[in-house]
Amino acid sequence: MPFTNAFEYASSVETWSRSWSVFADTSYAFWDRLTLGAGLRSFHETQHFDDFVALTAQTGDFHSVDPRAYVQLKLTPDVNVYASAAKGFRSGGFNSFNQPRYDPENVWTYELGTKMDVLDHRVTLDADVFWTNYSDFQTFAPLPGAELTSTIQNVGHARIKGVEANAAWQLMPHWRLEARGDYLDARFTAIN
Repeated sequence: MPFTNAFEYASSVETWSRSWSVFADTSYAFWDRLTLGAGLRSFHETQHFDDFVALTAQTGDFHSVDPRAYVQLKLTPDVNVYASAAKGFRSGGFNSFNQPRYDPENVWTYELGTKMDVLDHRVTLDADVFWTNYSDFQTFAPLPGAELTSTIQNVGHARIKGVEANAAWQLMPHWRLEARGDYLDARFTAIN
């Protein structure tokens, strides 16, 4: 049965973007047990936003240089530990109805973990702890005084920390037990 109250949906905005990125990563192994690595990523994006209802156009450039560093130590051929630190980035952008643009979101993540393959490769264990700090966290939020209209906004700073673990035990050739879990503690540390 056709809809009798159907209406056409028409978009009132148009966005185009052009982006490019270059990255490099290198590592060096010392004594076949210790590996140090580092990387760098450069990102650039140009956005153009047209709002045909408000008759406005906005253009912006977003760019970031994001480093990464890591270390891995093989305690035995089957057990290693690792640590890493990396910076991430998400472009900003524009909202319709002449609302303010939003800024880029930045994140730093730190991780410490281990990977094990023991007991003649019958037991594997992966576990890590991590800490992530967001600045200028982006999310949809209602406009003050216009709760039915949401825009993307930078709402503040956030922190996520947690633990992840995966374990598997190969009891017999066709019988494998696995357990996985994580614990997260996520919260805003500052609200705009």
